[in-house]
Amino acid sequence: MSGLFTIAQAEWQLWLRSQLALGTLLIFALLLTSTSVLTALRMSEAHQERTQQQTAAEEYFLSQPDRHPHRMVHYGHYVFRVPPPLSMIDPGVDPVTGQSMFLEGHQQNTAMFADARASAELGGFENLTTALVYQLFLPLLLIAIGHGLVIREREENTLAPLLAQGVTGVQLYAAKGIALAGASLVLLLPLAVMCAVAIGQGAALLASVGVMGLYALYLLVWCSLILLVSSLARSR
Repeated sequence: MSGLFTIAQAEWQLWLRSQLALGTLLIFALLLTSTSVLTALRMSEAHQERTQQQTAAEEYFLSQPDRHPHRMVHYGHYVFRVPPPLSMIDPGVDPVTGQSMFLEGHQQNTAMFADARASAELGGFENLTTALVYQLFLPLLLIAIGHGLVIREREENTLAPLLAQGVTGVQLYAAKGIALAGASLVLLLPLAVMCAVAIGQGAALLASVGVMGLYALYLLVWCSLILLVSSLARSR
């Protein structure tokens, strides 16, 4: 077992000395920080705005004069969907399904006022969220640092000496997998912090843990694919 972590530690040290790995990590960190802050601010603004609109709608509805209940049902009432705490990570379908609904008797209305802004100030990247950064850009980072996990040993003629020292192929693959999986789990720490903040704001514990578990599983699948391709490829 110690031999596995020795090989994994050697990979981590190599990545820390690699300008490519550090450069891609810096880009990922900047992108994650900017999108997280923008998404959190956007959802906080939406939360306050819709809460105020809901309060105003309720006050307007209750300020009506006394009427027959059937007429009140037909008069209708607006309800606004307030973004949940986990929306700071992923707003979900909120931008495209609408934020409010008009309730009235004998009618089934759909949600209205979808957020369809042109996002001109960010060139279309305003809707880039923390979730998309983890789903799209983190796998690219893992590919950049992990594509040479096995093939590099073959190109540098260090694979045969490793095997000659008693390291089996399974142990080598396991050590390389531990190195890449460990790096991916470390990169999940910002997401864990955001989930903890969401729990503090009232998010369900099970939902937050589920988000973390699904993203960890998603990244582990990517790590497995990267390791498989690196072991099958003959050259970079």
